[in-house]
Amino acid sequence: MDLKELFFEEFKEKVPIIQKGLTKLLEDPSDGKAVEEVFRAFHTLKGSSGLVGFNNFQKVFHKLEDYLRKWKSIPADPVITTRISEVVDFISSKEIDLTEEDLKDINDILEGKKKVERRSQTIKFSEDLKGFLERAMDNLIELESSIISQDEASISSSLRSLKNLFFSFYEKIIYIPIKEVVEGFDRYVLMDAAELGKKAKLVLKIESQARITRKHAEILRDSLIHLIRNAVVHGIEPPEERRSNGKDETGKVIVRAWIDSDVLNVVVEDDGKGIDIDKVMEKAKKLGMTETDPFKVIFMPQFSTFDEASSKSGRGVGLDVVKTAIESMGGKIEVTSQKGKGTKFHIKLPVGRYLKKVLVVRRGEKVFGINLPDVEEVISNPEVFEIEGKTYVNIEGKDYVVKDFNTEEFKKVIVAKDSALAIDEIVGIRETSIKSSLMDIPFIKGFAFGLYRYPVPIVDPSTMPIKGKKDIERKRVLIVDDSPLTRVVLKRTVERLGYETIEGSSFEEGKKLIENEKFDFALLDINLPDGNGIDLLKLVKTKDKNIKAAMITTEDYNVYYPKAKEYGVDAFIQKGEAIESLIRFLEE
Repeated sequence: MDLKELFFEEFKEKVPIIQKGLTKLLEDPSDGKAVEEVFRAFHTLKGSSGLVGFNNFQKVFHKLEDYLRKWKSIPADPVITTRISEVVDFISSKEIDLTEEDLKDINDILEGKKKVERRSQTIKFSEDLKGFLERAMDNLIELESSIISQDEASISSSLRSLKNLFFSFYEKIIYIPIKEVVEGFDRYVLMDAAELGKKAKLVLKIESQARITRKHAEILRDSLIHLIRNAVVHGIEPPEERRSNGKDETGKVIVRAWIDSDVLNVVVEDDGKGIDIDKVMEKAKKLGMTETDPFKVIFMPQFSTFDEASSKSGRGVGLDVVKTAIESMGGKIEVTSQKGKGTKFHIKLPVGRYLKKVLVVRRGEKVFGINLPDVEEVISNPEVFEIEGKTYVNIEGKDYVVKDFNTEEFKKVIVAKDSALAIDEIVGIRETSIKSSLMDIPFIKGFAFGLYRYPVPIVDPSTMPIKGKKDIERKRVLIVDDSPLTRVVLKRTVERLGYETIEGSSFEEGKKLIENEKFDFALLDINLPDGNGIDLLKLVKTKDKNIKAAMITTEDYNVYYPKAKEYGVDAFIQKGEAIESLIRFLEE
């Protein structure tokens, strides 16, 4: 490593020290210890840059050192402190000596003529790979020894330890804690407030389990930077205004983060003046916008494009960019605001663990799962009663409405999310991978894989059907396909969703079933050994045009589409497609 590389390594080591000291000065301009820490860092870097011939770096460090020297006898200027912090951000990414153009930009930053765009820091994965491999090898040696000795208990234990080790390492690679994503945000709040003559502080309330995938971490960080700046610039009032309204002169920007089931919740809220609804709608009207919900208007590109920007506010983009970024990760963002009390932005993002603990249960012929964290307790022989046609159970003096797929009696319930799920048997607790459903499927959160030969639905207890006194007639699905395997897969999937099925394996069988049976849906194979499924479609729609019919095929359905459309087809489903396609057809 040459001297110039050593300089940049030293510089990168000093940057966190400098920024931490500048943050302390923004909190307390009279903090002499912080002044001394930052001064020493600049003084050291000034000497180091001179030694390696980086004359322009040396000039900058000398100039920054002069500011700190003055503050040894007088309080630091918050605005200049902010600009110095921006200069450090600006030069910390350089890999050669500063150019004359860089020096001009630095002067403009110090004079308040130029703002430094806040970009996400690259969030890197740091893990002791050697240590992981050593632990994995130790586990493999133990497993080998257990297999040789045919010790089944030891084999099981070694396999479990090895699996846990690999998945722990996997999750460290894939995910990053939200605490790391928001690193440095306290400085941003202080800097923005100082620039605007305001007082504000950041409050973090982040659960230790809150995390996000690394591929989305920088997108989320950029979005949060924008929301936090928005809160300081447009939400937090000047100190005198806050005092006159009976508030603490220092405003709060609060970032909360927690995991609820498979959803990461991140909230950015402030205790400022709130969104002026009348002003928003007045501006929307001037722009010719037809949207009547002010909380949707603020996310629209037209609104942001015409919003006023200033060098102090730093608004280069609007909230539409944040919304687009959140939606690109499969999430959504909502806003609520109360005049005089503040504004809250709530981000919800899908996030999960590769392996999850699931309670697998059976009710009648249906096998389904519930996320173990959702389960409160299992009760046998509960006290059952009915009110206004709904079934309830009383457990320790509290009434729970019963959710059920079945019309039969039950002897066990699972208490979960203020509901009681009727079940017949607990199959067991399993650790499995779960694929979240990308569609809004009633009461199904996703599907567990690896438990059986078919995916097991994971239910949301809060949205399951309520058990009533009267039996509810189940909808029927006609399945016509010559492949026994296809019929089994379709039958199991459909019945686990609460539907009844009737089956045919040929054109003639299908024709008879259409003529003699009642059904609400039809799943028809296009190519049958003794006829064409399109002709069955015509018979179905002739019988009742309200019956929903889908064609099942392995081929390019565009060939059949014109004729099928003429007969009123409702959907085409490719064999082997994601199971959600079938569910969407039945549930929409």
